[in-house]
Amino acid sequence: MFRKKVKVAWVESDRTIMFQKRKRRLLKKVRELTTVCCVNAVVIFGGPHDNKPTMWHSGQVTEQSRKLIEHFEPDLDLPTRSFSPHEGEDEEKMMRKIGGFKNDMHGI
Repeated sequence: MFRKKVKVAWVESDRTIMFQKRKRRLLKKVRELTTVCCVNAVVIFGGPHDNKPTMWHSGQVTEQSRKLIEHFEPDLDLPTRSFSPHEGEDEEKMMRKIGGFKNDMHGI
């Protein structure tokens, strides 16, 4: 009688897997909130098995977020201001839509 070859792999604990999933879901929600509400956000995670905290910020680093991040990561070089190649395009699109809505309202 022959036995099957068993695949050797690390067994991750359920807690670690659940923590990673929750972290991903929370980051997704924060990204959505920053996009929808046009606000800046900083998220800092510290897990039981992480050597250093995981950080995420939404583009522009404000003075308050800079102080918070430097508290956890003193050696991290942060940009004074983040530049996006499409900076301002969203605002222009929104203003055009608002102008179109105003024109539609005048026609009613």
